[in-house]
Amino acid sequence: MNSQIIDAEKAIREIDARGKELREQTRKVYEEAFKGGKEEGKPPPDFEPSSFLLIKSYGGDLGARPMPANIPFWISPAIKVRPVGGGDPNTISAGSPYEIECEIHNRGDLPVPSANVEYFLTDPTIGFDTRYATPLGISSTWVSGLGVARTRIPFLPSSSQAGHKCLIVRAFSFLPYDIPVDDTNLSPVVDRHVAQLNINIVAQAAPFSFNIVRQPNFEGRLSFRAATLREIATAGLPLFAENEFIDGEKFAATLARTATFERIGGETELTLKPGDGGVSLFGSGKGPDLGQQKEMTGRLADALNLIAAGKAHRRQFRDLFRERRHMGAFATRDTLVFKTAEFGLKPGMITAAHLSLTSALGETVGGVTLVLRG
Repeated sequence: MNSQIIDAEKAIREIDARGKELREQTRKVYEEAFKGGKEEGKPPPDFEPSSFLLIKSYGGDLGARPMPANIPFWISPAIKVRPVGGGDPNTISAGSPYEIECEIHNRGDLPVPSANVEYFLTDPTIGFDTRYATPLGISSTWVSGLGVARTRIPFLPSSSQAGHKCLIVRAFSFLPYDIPVDDTNLSPVVDRHVAQLNINIVAQAAPFSFNIVRQPNFEGRLSFRAATLREIATAGLPLFAENEFIDGEKFAATLARTATFERIGGETELTLKPGDGGVSLFGSGKGPDLGQQKEMTGRLADALNLIAAGKAHRRQFRDLFRERRHMGAFATRDTLVFKTAEFGLKPGMITAAHLSLTSALGETVGGVTLVLRG
């Protein structure tokens, strides 16, 4: 027994000595990394602490913008809708109380004492502009450096707010200065401060109407693609656990073959040309031409890449962001409708597809996820 105690004490001394050695090594590395001229232990002269507010648009989102292609960013895992007292969050019911929650990340090293978080509601929409939405409320929260926080607002929908809706959330701070790219035209593709939840449960062989927010001068394409269970499960709807999910490849292919789009409202000229499993859109009106839009898209992408890499600060691009806001003010809205397919799903079965709009400039304007339930 005594020999076992002696061996244990020896092992403890060795572990303690190794721990002291590692702590000393860490201290030396830290001091070397943060030499600040004459004073030891200070940050480097060119070190500038900053915040980095982010609302995740997909599971692995770290805030790099512009966003990679082919990501269904309109089903953000950060936004949740919960009926108070339980119930079905699939459809907003008039007069029933809800709670809307958003998760805010700060990937910077500077705390944000008061991150403002705005909530908006609109009909199902591809693209987004606050001028075509209803503000639901605003909340604020402290977000520590490299931390995460959640904010919530109550929501009691009126009869006009019932049905399938689109939610978008925007976060910003003035101190430290950490604000969105645009004032009204909000795009998760280029802006880590905004995120969207645009998922709709639809009936078989029923009409589905939605809005498009775009530049007046526009060329793009609406198309369908299959949605995977992994993509849409982040929305947290109970029906994903309660029903059998059928792969969306057949649903998307059927929609692409059978869907006929009709424009039922709009503010500027828009021509629809179906073909190749989708529909091409050609718009014209007062506003920046396609060449000006392409030039702005390239300049904005370069600036965002430099900011995300820590090689530049937002204030260096004030004029660029001012131009971007001016361009966003020209955004216009159309309302389109199409009929879903008779898919033959039985009760207890669901499938899903994404409907997205891609511009001729290669940018994904937005999308909506359609969940078909038997």
